[in-house]
Amino acid sequence: CLPLRGRWPKAGRGHSPCCGEIFKQLPGLEKSPARDEYVMASHHTTAVGACHQYGISRKAVSKAEDISNAIDWLTEEGGNAPRLVEIIVTK
Repeated sequence: CLPLRGRWPKAGRGHSPCCGEIFKQLPGLEKSPARDEYVMASHHTTAVGACHQYGISRKAVSKAEDISNAIDWLTEEGGNAPRLVEIIVTK
């Protein structure tokens, strides 16, 4: 993620803070003292601001059943801007 003018955009309505959930899948990482603070750092940000600032088309997905459609959108031909799929993970 890139900050927007030195500030991180806040999560949109209905988005929960992210907590590095994907990193819980890596075996052995739980033994690292740096895991919670540096690897799985909690935040309340999305890519909205950075995407807007840099002209990137963004699609946010928060339901597993919507990921396939988002990947199709990401890989389809056409469009005049880079694309980003942001997967929002909530507990």
